Amino acid sequence: MEELRNIHHSAQEGRLEEALLRRVLDFARHRPFHAFHSLRWRLLLGLLPVNVEAGRHFHEWEECTRAGIRDWNEMNDNLQQRLVATDSAVRPVEKKGLVSKDEFSSFSSSSSCPDDGESRTVENPLLPGVGSLYALRYCVDTIRATAQKDLDRLHWDFPLFEKSTTRKALMDLIVNYCLRHDYEYKQGMHEIAAFIFYLNHTDSALLEEISKSPEEADKALIDGFGRICPINGVMAMTFSLFENVMGGSGLRLYEWYHSSEEYARDGIATASHRTQRELLAEFDPVLHHQMNVVYEIEGTSYLIRWLRLLYLREFSIPQCADLWDVFLSERFLARHDDYSLNNSIVTMLAASMLFYVKQDLMVGCIDALKRLMKYPPVEDVGTLVEMTIMQQDPKKNGIGRYFTPPERHELFGSKTPPPMEETSALATSSALLSPIEVMNQQGTILASIIARLELLWMPSSDAMSNDAGHAAETHARTIEELKKVRDVLLFSNGSKTHYA
Repeated sequence: MEELRNIHHSAQEGRLEEALLRRVLDFARHRPFHAFHSLRWRLLLGLLPVNVEAGRHFHEWEECTRAGIRDWNEMNDNLQQRLVATDSAVRPVEKKGLVSKDEFSSFSSSSSCPDDGESRTVENPLLPGVGSLYALRYCVDTIRATAQKDLDRLHWDFPLFEKSTTRKALMDLIVNYCLRHDYEYKQGMHEIAAFIFYLNHTDSALLEEISKSPEEADKALIDGFGRICPINGVMAMTFSLFENVMGGSGLRLYEWYHSSEEYARDGIATASHRTQRELLAEFDPVLHHQMNVVYEIEGTSYLIRWLRLLYLREFSIPQCADLWDVFLSERFLARHDDYSLNNSIVTMLAASMLFYVKQDLMVGCIDALKRLMKYPPVEDVGTLVEMTIMQQDPKKNGIGRYFTPPERHELFGSKTPPPMEETSALATSSALLSPIEVMNQQGTILASIIARLELLWMPSSDAMSNDAGHAAETHARTIEELKKVRDVLLFSNGSKTHYA
C-alpha cells in the first residue's frame, strides 16, 4: 500500500518522475517483494505515461491499460481463429515461403477472397503459399515444438507454474511475439516471459485481495489501481512488458538473442568478451589477468547465461525484481539517446559479480569454473548494485544521482578489521604456500586494508568528530601493512627488486 500511495501522491503533485526513480533506486531502506514491480516497469518503459496532468493520472493510465488489453485480445484471437480454420487459404500461390508479419497482422484480407473460379486455388501443403494456413501452421508448430521443451523444464517453486493454464498462456505469448516480429524462438526467452508473467500476476492478485479486505480504508485508491492492474489483463500487460524489454524502445534484449552474426557489435558474444576482458580490468587487473591469461576461461562459457537471462538463475526472484528496477531505471534515464546493452549497467553488474567472488576465483581454474557455473547466494544485492553504479556512473550524472546505497556498515562491516601479523610471520607462512595460495592469502589481506581505508574516508554517521588522531595512526599503520604485503609478494619467489 505504501508503494501505491507514494505513486498516487507524487503523480498528484506533478513530481512522479523524480519520486519514482528515487524510490526504485533506494537500497538503504527495506525492499519488500510486494512492491508492485510490474507497475514500476510499465512507468519506466513508457507503457504508462509519467508526465501526466495532476489529477488525471488514473484516467490516462486506465485508458492505456484498456488499449493494451484490447490490442492483445485482438492479436491473440486473430491467431487462434486462423489456427482453427479448416478451409485452405483462397488465394493464388505466389511463391514458397512462410508467413510474413504483414500477412499475420491482416487476417481479414488473407481469409477473404472473391468466390470465383479464376481466383480460387487449392493449397498444396508441401508448397505452402506466403500467408497461407499451411505456412502459418508450420511456423506455429515449429515455435511450439522448441518452446515446449523449455517450458517443460521450467521448475520454479510456485504453484502458479504448476497450472496448465499458465503454461498455455506463456506459449501463446511466445508464439504471438515470434510471429509479430518475425523471430525464431530462442532458448531463454521463456524464462524472461515467465518472470514478467509472475510479477504481473502477483501484483494484480495482491490488489484484488486487498480490495476485498474489510479493514482497508482507502478503497478508492485500491479500486483505481485495480483498474490499472486488473487480474483479467495479466496476459496483456505481460506481453507489453515482454515486448518492450526485448524491443528497441526498451532494453533491446533482442540483440542478445537474434544477432545475425556471432560477433556482431551488439551481440551476446561481444558483450561477454567485453565484460571479462575490458570491464573486469577496470575492477581488478590481477583477477583480469588470472581469468584471461592464466586460466584462459572463455567469457561466453558462463556470461551468455548470465546476460541473456538478466541474472534470473544467479539470484532469487525478489532480488532479480530489484535488479530489473535498476536496469529499467537506467534505460528510462537514457530517454531517446543511443542505448546499448553492451555498454549498460547490465554488463557492468557481471564484472561486479566477478570481483565480488574474487577469492573463490583465485584458487584454481577448475574451482573458478565451478563457481562461475553456480554463483553463490548473495544476502543483499544492494552491495553489488552500489559497486556497479559507482563504476558505471562515478560522477553521478545519471543513475548515480538517484541511487541511495545500503547502510555503510552493511557494505564494509561495522568494525575495523584487526591488525595484521608481523612481516616475519607472513613471510614464513607464505614460503610454505604455492604461488596461487600466496596471491590468494595476500589478496585477502589487501581486501581487509581497503575496507579499513574506506571506513576512514567514509565514516559512519555516529563517528566521533575528534577522532583525527586515531585516523592518522590507523593511516600510518595501514601504509606499513601495505608495504609488508608488497614485500611478501615480491620476495616470496626470490625476486631481487627492493623498494623503500
